[in-house]
Amino acid sequence: MQPRFPAKVLLFLSFLCLVSGPVEANPMDTFGYGSRAIGMGGAATATADSYEACYYNPAGLARLAGKGPELGLGVLMYRPFLKVNGRDSEANRTRVLYDVGIASPIPFGKGVWDMLFLGINVQIPGARVYSIRARAPNEPHFPFLEDTNRRLVLNVAAALRLWKNVAIGAGFSMLPDVYGVLRVDDPSTSVDVDLNLSPNVGLLIEPIGEMVIGITWRGANRSFISVVSMDPDLQVDAYDYSTPHEIALGVAGKVGPVVLSGDFTYYFYRYFKQSKATTGANGSNAPGLSDAVAVRLGAEWRVIDAVQLRAGFSWIQSPVPAQEGETNLLDGDRYTGSLGLGFDAAAIGGPPIQLDAHVAWSYMTANNDAKTDFNPDNPGFPSISSSGSILNAGLTAKVSF
Repeated sequence: MQPRFPAKVLLFLSFLCLVSGPVEANPMDTFGYGSRAIGMGGAATATADSYEACYYNPAGLARLAGKGPELGLGVLMYRPFLKVNGRDSEANRTRVLYDVGIASPIPFGKGVWDMLFLGINVQIPGARVYSIRARAPNEPHFPFLEDTNRRLVLNVAAALRLWKNVAIGAGFSMLPDVYGVLRVDDPSTSVDVDLNLSPNVGLLIEPIGEMVIGITWRGANRSFISVVSMDPDLQVDAYDYSTPHEIALGVAGKVGPVVLSGDFTYYFYRYFKQSKATTGANGSNAPGLSDAVAVRLGAEWRVIDAVQLRAGFSWIQSPVPAQEGETNLLDGDRYTGSLGLGFDAAAIGGPPIQLDAHVAWSYMTANNDAKTDFNPDNPGFPSISSSGSILNAGLTAKVSF
């Protein structure tokens, strides 16, 4: 006999106490996470069903019901093609991200195997685990397409299936905070790294037939750096990365061999902060960003039992206002098309291994902003223009036990 509803909720909250901590977190919006989801345009709030759900919708872990544990490894390569005032950006270099994840039902005894689920994933940059760069306030750069993609991210989540067609999930994402002491008269430097956590909460409802509705809230994340010297005039306190609060609504449905999905996401960029070079104790600034939205659409067609073809499209609105003053933040609306391919070896009697691959191309609309102040020392004077695109491709391999 299964526990009644209050007992389930108590069990779930007790479990979260073991994995939760101070909250403040999840910066995977640029490319998405996992080749299956990226191949479907990132519209995974209602379709994520393995460790990718730790980011897209923690409640999606409950879709592992009836399955065993899954372990996955992935790689994603991306290459920006960005221009500033007609010249190639210094960010135009090929970079690599690696990821590993595991998800599983948690057995608590007979009859409750398919009640509680746990997922963990880690994304690791290929060159550096963590990269810090405090920029001058007027330095031209792409705040969403450069340094923010070079970071270590850990996502942990758990899901509880309340009823047959309702599941809830919660977890956290992690970024590091960096604290250091610089000794001017001594070449040695002391650095400490703390964990900065933020919550992810999700709901999954399967109202009728093959229809699925997902809702996710992702909390804001700010990775902080503090470097203090023996001379207080050299102290730097700054936000190195900042991602906004996000609310995502997703709907998916299955029609024969085809799965259709769509997501709508609202970003609270009004609280966004970025770092800047300073010689005082206030190294962060609010660049006056506006809230923004994104629309993502995807489809998956099971051609035969072992092969799936995928396609997706997304539009992400830029929150960056016209750069008429001191700052030179470069961005534009991004339109992304993607294609994906999946192969399930178990469907043809092979080992329980699934391979997913994707390729995606993002086009960023061009901008040209004229300065309102006469300031020849500003690198963006008398006007600053930007344009570009990003190519990314990846592969994910999963094995079930």
